[in-house]
Amino acid sequence: MTPASDLPKRSLFSAALGNLAISAAGSILTYLSFVLVAYMFGATAQTDVFVFASGFVVVVAALITTVFSAVFLPLYIRLVHVGDQARAGAFANAFLFYLAILSVCGAVIILLFPVHLFAVVSRFNLELLADNERILRYFSIVFALTVLNDYLRVLLQAKEAFVPAAQSIVLQPAVNVLGVWAMASIVGYESLAISAAASRIVQFAFLLWRMKTVGCLPRPQLGAKSDMVEFLRVVQPFWLASIISMMSVFFFDYVASGLPAGQLTALVFAQKIYTLPIALLALPVIEVLNTRLSMLAASEQMDALGALYAVAMKVAMVVMVPLSVLMAFNSPEITSVLLGRGKYSAESLAITAHALQVFSLVIPCIVLFTINGRVSLALHKTKMPSLFGSLGHLAMMGSVFVAVALFGYIGLPAAKLLVEVLYFLPFGFIIVWVYLPQAPIRSVFGELSKVIVASAISLLVVWGVLPLISFVVSVPLLYLVFSCSLFLLVFIPLCLLIRLDSVALFTHWVLRRSVQ
Repeated sequence: MTPASDLPKRSLFSAALGNLAISAAGSILTYLSFVLVAYMFGATAQTDVFVFASGFVVVVAALITTVFSAVFLPLYIRLVHVGDQARAGAFANAFLFYLAILSVCGAVIILLFPVHLFAVVSRFNLELLADNERILRYFSIVFALTVLNDYLRVLLQAKEAFVPAAQSIVLQPAVNVLGVWAMASIVGYESLAISAAASRIVQFAFLLWRMKTVGCLPRPQLGAKSDMVEFLRVVQPFWLASIISMMSVFFFDYVASGLPAGQLTALVFAQKIYTLPIALLALPVIEVLNTRLSMLAASEQMDALGALYAVAMKVAMVVMVPLSVLMAFNSPEITSVLLGRGKYSAESLAITAHALQVFSLVIPCIVLFTINGRVSLALHKTKMPSLFGSLGHLAMMGSVFVAVALFGYIGLPAAKLLVEVLYFLPFGFIIVWVYLPQAPIRSVFGELSKVIVASAISLLVVWGVLPLISFVVSVPLLYLVFSCSLFLLVFIPLCLLIRLDSVALFTHWVLRRSVQ
């Protein structure tokens, strides 16, 4: 067992902020690559095909990559912490061997049978898919390198090389944006797929170089039989749940592919907007948090694990709850500022704004559930979370199917919000309560109630004042800035007044850094 004195001394806040700053640039560039689609091509049947293919490849890749940070990383760190570097290296190499086989097999299927494959998994007609066959073939490269690149990123994180891992997230969308911008006028829609493939090739080369510089370049080879057996034992229930989880994500796009032309693209843009703050603010911190939770679990420091969990949850609440409220309230202005130019039509803009209004309320549920899930995974507890998580995703698929049939496109975000609030949010807390009794759940709930009250009061003030300021109503950007500023002017003093723990923690960290 690793003593506490041997654990990394760098604070979670310091590591997370460095990772967050670089990842923020990557998230913005990733979103910009989708904005370019709207600006240059609008929402058409061809963009529907590209967006669907992108989503499908990401979902299938995620069936593999989801186990990297969730299961592989804790097991790998445990081997490192018992001091067996050779065994840890053999485990990483064996894992890469099987991973390479899966990646190549998937890529070959997409390369040889693109039209037939996407005809089976979507509701597009064969003629439309045949017209875009060249575009679809590029996704063979996208799939294979998405899987391998994610694996290399997780290995860097295991070495606490968070900055190089985050830099790769910036590099890929940067190359993608430049490629689309340079080739759109020359090859049209095909530039989207070419750039997506080329950017991942560049990212792969960069990650190999960074792995070599940290002295941890894996080589695919058989071995580590006992550790692979342990991995398969832990991963089986989690993987089954992940398959159902990814099916529910894919089911969204499948149902949307049957909507009128352009509506799939409009819905996907709403998804990209509401997931932007999650990718921008939450996931970079959770990547660092996941490593630290695994280290504490490996060293059996359960009290410290519970304390770190409480800090993470409270900070997530004070950021994500007001952010989701602001995005829902200002969804028309946000979509107008981000997408109201180029070839994106007014009808598509209205659909995106309407969907964003509902999607935004899901943000805190997703972040809090992700943190709760990371605790159970750090403790290698996967059976109960996997079982009940699978039931939740099946319920979501059924809800989406019924809601879209009854209400059209808005049924998709409405069904997601319903299941996230009524099922996944409470279920995540139950997981932690069962597996980590040291976690101060009651304190976390108290903080959540305070944040909700402060956000509601702040929103009421904004809602009451803004109609009186007529000169900002006709200018979306000015309206958005004024609305957010007024909200924060009310919300921040309220947080100080009701003495939120998260505010006190942040203040203490800032003061400590200034003294240092």
